[in-house]
Amino acid sequence: MPERIPTAEIISLDPESLHTDDAYPGAYGFDVCLDRGPGAEWGIEFSAVYDATPYPGKPPVVFQGDRLSVFYLPRYAGDLPRFLRFLQAVVADTNRGVEKRNSVLPDEESQKNAFRQTLRDLARRFP
Repeated sequence: MPERIPTAEIISLDPESLHTDDAYPGAYGFDVCLDRGPGAEWGIEFSAVYDATPYPGKPPVVFQGDRLSVFYLPRYAGDLPRFLRFLQAVVADTNRGVEKRNSVLPDEESQKNAFRQTLRDLARRFP
């Protein structure tokens, strides 16, 4: 049976995580911390939502467990508050998609209870 995918929330920025990556010349990476590591399936959903949501000059963001690494060009630092609000909206949209997917999963406990009741009914008629 498919597993439920947990959701995640942004809880903070890690200003001490500043790093560089040759794949993003001129940009500095910093980490946005999530309240948990929601797993690879959440990361796939996040990437799909992030890629599909328009934003001018959208910087690269890499999902890494309980963090989102953002590679941002310093010359656009004035736009950073707006981008972080956008990122929060993307995380919220990701969570809505995950919750929608989770809502169509069968409720295992109620299935188990219904099956148990069927067995009880059959046990009364079984010699």
